[in-house]
Amino acid sequence: MGRERDEEELEDEITNEEDFVRLVAENMAIHAGALDGDEAFMPQARELLRSFKETEGHLPVDYAELEAWAGYVRWRAGRPRKP
Repeated sequence: MGRERDEEELEDEITNEEDFVRLVAENMAIHAGALDGDEAFMPQARELLRSFKETEGHLPVDYAELEAWAGYVRWRAGRPRKP
């Protein structure tokens, strides 16, 4: 029952793009150690989602897809370009 409730709460929370932006900003704040400063990360979160949407043509299915994509983009940026 606990897992079903958690999934229901998640569905209630993430119903639109702005909710997803808030989730991303909160995760960025946690990663940065700024537990009370997720508002400061809203512009970066919006830009990250905009970039994902522009590149992939849709919003991510979940946070894990966005995180994997961002990791790939960082990895790809660090690789030498072929002439």
